[in-house]
Amino acid sequence: NPQVTGVDLFGSGSMSEINFSENHIVMMSNNLSLRVGLKKLSFDQVIKKEISGNIILIKIKAQCENIKLTIPQFKFELKAKNVVLGEAQWRPEIESSALRIPSKGWTLEPFHCSGLDGIDAQITELVRSNLTETAELNHFIEGWLASQLQSLWIESLDKIFKLNAQGMKITRIDAPRALGLVAVGEMPIKRNLEIRIREVQLDEVSSVKPQLVFSQEGFAAILEDNLWKQVPASYNLQNNASFKKLMNSRFLQSFVWPDLKRYPSNTPFYVMPDPENSALLLEKDNSNNLRLHMRALGTLQTTIQYAQITYLNWDLNLTAPLSLTLNQGDLSLKTGNATSSLNWYFSPFYSLLYKPEPKIDTSVMEPSIRGLFENVSVIQKLPSLNFNNREYKLNQLRQTNDLITMDWQ
Repeated sequence: NPQVTGVDLFGSGSMSEINFSENHIVMMSNNLSLRVGLKKLSFDQVIKKEISGNIILIKIKAQCENIKLTIPQFKFELKAKNVVLGEAQWRPEIESSALRIPSKGWTLEPFHCSGLDGIDAQITELVRSNLTETAELNHFIEGWLASQLQSLWIESLDKIFKLNAQGMKITRIDAPRALGLVAVGEMPIKRNLEIRIREVQLDEVSSVKPQLVFSQEGFAAILEDNLWKQVPASYNLQNNASFKKLMNSRFLQSFVWPDLKRYPSNTPFYVMPDPENSALLLEKDNSNNLRLHMRALGTLQTTIQYAQITYLNWDLNLTAPLSLTLNQGDLSLKTGNATSSLNWYFSPFYSLLYKPEPKIDTSVMEPSIRGLFENVSVIQKLPSLNFNNREYKLNQLRQTNDLITMDWQ
């Protein structure tokens, strides 16, 4: 048998199909190509040669260098077992593989051999026969491909764990199931709230493209975080024309807001939202479109003798249509015209000091408070995937039951 020294292999192509089950991963490719380089091939062999009807045995000792073979296209299949190492830890372990090279699927570039003079053609044919018909080289290539794919899987899992774009952190990668590979991650929010996604079913996700999946509740928490970034920390009601007009008319104050009579007309009244104690929910209307339902809490503060005090507490219930678009990883949110109701009560401290008349027509301040949350536009950048020098960005937002799904493309 020939002795080989120095083997270089270079493969290219992609996986045509990956099938997952609870216990196995099966990977198949129909369009792989391979280049094999042999630095040195030495052999000591007896060949038969017919000369003038006589069979002559010739012993050949030869050495060939820089032999290059190419397989332009072949098929390969690998079956790996899912080995669970512990909680949130697993690895694929090769169970079997199959290499399918078409008949006469090799091409062999010209090469030079040193040995007996005058029988170069026989040497070349001997080398060609040993290289293209031996099961040993096939077995060697099969083992090399299997190890390369296993390494690629482990490297890919490591890359997924390092996917920390835009604040996302992968916390675990579950062992494969029929729906594919599921990575569970976290996106931090400002509120002290933990939201977990439920078990996802096979018919709720794509079997073709990688997806990012949110629970509707988790998606609402991220939208709420971004919505509050657009809401000012305070708003002076003096910027509202109706309120300013009211502050300049003691007559109107008697009917609309009697307690304002104690204040000069230029006294500021600041609407101060309280994000920490507010809540946002997403719900579907009769046409299956998402609507935003929000309960926003806050205070109205003013100044008395240069000291700022809490004048009253307010509680706004608001419902608004929600427009969502996703393009190349940028999620755009826009709220429409809202409907609302406003409740209020004077702060206990203010009531104790001034015993105000408990009468306010909320139509004076409600539009200003509601206006903080309606017709607001927000853009949230979502994480991308980076594999093999290609960046995959999120597109195709869908609503399935109580899940929000997006495709990495």
